[in-house]
Amino acid sequence: MQSAQDALSRGLDVSSASWVKVKNGKVVDVDLDAYPAVATRMKAAPAFDKLNLSSAENDEFGTENNTPKHFSAISKQYESKTGEMADSETIKLMNPMNFIGNGKAVTAKHFRIRHGAIDRDTALAIPAILALKLQNSGVDVNFYSPWNRGHAGDYDLPELFNWIDSICKA
Repeated sequence: MQSAQDALSRGLDVSSASWVKVKNGKVVDVDLDAYPAVATRMKAAPAFDKLNLSSAENDEFGTENNTPKHFSAISKQYESKTGEMADSETIKLMNPMNFIGNGKAVTAKHFRIRHGAIDRDTALAIPAILALKLQNSGVDVNFYSPWNRGHAGDYDLPELFNWIDSICKA
């Protein structure tokens, strides 16, 4: 809602977003059931642990000599070429959710997470779950979904630098 309101306040027309309800110049509701149909998906399932081991994520879980590996049992079960499963320790290490708030890892005190409102590469739930886990662990989280932005960087560099400055000055 904040993203849509910010866009509206900047004079942008949000009326094409049928999932956003505006009354008297204020965003009053967002239909989260209708939103996924608008955001759509770019990648077919399974999007990250590809059955043919062709994703960048398969490489990330792979070996030093660039042998990709599976990291989910379902993709390994239905794979289209013979591949190995990454070891359980590597799989555990690649998931930050295993370390946030566990008392063993040192977590940064501040996180700034951006996810474009129409990002088709990664579901909004992924960064939202990360942000909530961090917040529930007492971490300062600045989470925002820039309006009408996809899967890209440099959403708001001036605001990023101001955010960094505010932390450093504190």
